[in-house]
Amino acid sequence: MVKYCLFCCYLVRLEPNVTYGAIEIWTEDKYQLVCADDFDDVAAKVVCKAAGFQNGISICCSAFGDMSYSIGYYGIGCQGDEASILDCEYKAGIGQCRSNKYASVACSDQPASGGLWNL
Repeated sequence: MVKYCLFCCYLVRLEPNVTYGAIEIWTEDKYQLVCADDFDDVAAKVVCKAAGFQNGISICCSAFGDMSYSIGYYGIGCQGDEASILDCEYKAGIGQCRSNKYASVACSDQPASGGLWNL
């Protein structure tokens, strides 16, 4: 099931699965990936909590193979109490990821609903 938001600009999903995968953020007309540089378990937990899970861990370095989208978010820094990944410190821009590897997460517990959630 896919949830849509009428009043927001960003949607996040995990690919290939609702409990684990690469973090894809919808901006304007396309998804963009999150850079693995500086992405840690604190940031992963923020992503997973926003999806309705209790916990999350980061999975490094393009763990799910080639993706169709560019890495557009980098320098992610979360304190752990943010409601979404976009409440964390971050920078946006294609071609700025030092490692050229995307971040992924694995979430635990049952999701609130579906594999797509609002920020």
